[in-house]
Amino acid sequence: TTGGTGATGAAGASGPRPCAAKSTAPGVTDSQITVGSISSLSGPVPGLGASGEAAVRAYVAYRNANGGVCGRQIVLRALDDGTDNGRYRGLVNELAPKVLGLVGGFAAGDPGGAEVIEQLKLPMVATVQSDNLQNVSTVFDTNPPFADLNAVTGKYKFLYDQGVRTAA
Repeated sequence: TTGGTGATGAAGASGPRPCAAKSTAPGVTDSQITVGSISSLSGPVPGLGASGEAAVRAYVAYRNANGGVCGRQIVLRALDDGTDNGRYRGLVNELAPKVLGLVGGFAAGDPGGAEVIEQLKLPMVATVQSDNLQNVSTVFDTNPPFADLNAVTGKYKFLYDQGVRTAA
């Protein structure tokens, strides 16, 4: 160790530890990290993104119960896009200056936010619905696309081999 704020480990490593460093990032204070989440809770298919939002809330509660991140509590700003691209885009613009990034959720309106998220370089970790959002440089999809959309996946090959020919 090189003192109270020094690093431990690699030879020659010194400087402030990541958790001790001050941050000027949007949504980060000495005691909190604010993240945003957008899900489709209303609209033509009410509740479509409810389980995605519930998963984000559960993970935030778990992290906070275990000390948060670097001693900072996570604050979640969860919003509903109403399954609407324009509304999703507006919510991204609303959240961007107030959050470190976007997390989780399940929003069918996400194609509306791709251009804005790329423009703002807003970090996002979520299950993405649209190709244009999936191709944004700061988006990390929790369910990345198949390398070949026409390839037969293992479970469908298994079902076919078992005689299944139709599905509901």
